[in-house]
Amino acid sequence: MNDTNITLTLDELNIVERRLYMGGIVLVCAISCMGFAGNGLVIFIYFFKFKPSNHRLFIISLAVLDFIASSIVMPLVVYSFMHLFTYYNSVMCKISTWFNYFISISSGDILLVIEVDRYFKICLPHKKQMSATVAKVMCVFATATALLFAVPGYVMYGSNPVATRVSSIIGYECNVNVDLTGTWYPVLWNGGQLLGSLALFVVLSCLYGMIAKVIWNRSQFFLQKKSHIETRQKTSDEDSNVGESNNSEIKTVSKSVEKAYQVWQNKCDKSTTRKFDKVKRTTLMLFIITFNFLLSYVLHAGLRVVYYMNPDW
Repeated sequence: MNDTNITLTLDELNIVERRLYMGGIVLVCAISCMGFAGNGLVIFIYFFKFKPSNHRLFIISLAVLDFIASSIVMPLVVYSFMHLFTYYNSVMCKISTWFNYFISISSGDILLVIEVDRYFKICLPHKKQMSATVAKVMCVFATATALLFAVPGYVMYGSNPVATRVSSIIGYECNVNVDLTGTWYPVLWNGGQLLGSLALFVVLSCLYGMIAKVIWNRSQFFLQKKSHIETRQKTSDEDSNVGESNNSEIKTVSKSVEKAYQVWQNKCDKSTTRKFDKVKRTTLMLFIITFNFLLSYVLHAGLRVVYYMNPDW
């Protein structure tokens, strides 16, 4: 069998293997398109329509990272699915792997910064808060840290030989370099990712637990306060119907002052309630984002560790 026949046969094997991943290819393409459009819209709206704030900065940072993942990382993943046995471009493999780890690590770091900011705003509202400058520095630091910690992914991965269904034909895939296969380096690297994600999960769970406790206590406080105001108004109305006062003018003035005070207090309570409801909605949204991210990342890192400990698995 000459080289031309081997190439044709390898291409045919690649096509057959690709069909098995067609569902994944379609799914990744759909997610990539939705992420590209959705995150692009989020970046535009928050950048041009919202006033500068830490919340705006964090949302834009996460949206930019997800936009990069949708526009660069996912198309590279689709390319790897399309070239399961014909992935000859080692540089593209390294870039794809590096981007993958960079996006994951930086997203986790920024989520941690977000929760620290939420913790101070909700649990310690009277303490010194994270300034806009500090928030920007923390986001830059999180990104720089991810750039550094993603380097091993660039070094360890590349285009490497892989066995196919035909024993006499060798394909090429994007995976850990041959000289590192069977060593502890991939296991340690992905194990470190797993431990880091688990540690992040514990820290964020503690922060969310304290935030949830404060939100619950404040919710109960607002409910009790509302009940107290309603009871007071009812009592006041009942008292006004009992007997007649000789000094009707003083009584009228007193009722007017009390009514004005109640109107002012109701406005303050409504404003406070709206702000508190906004805090609850924002916290819930960030909790859902954090939970989904950590769940997917822990599972991914865990499967990687199992795979590199058992290559034939």
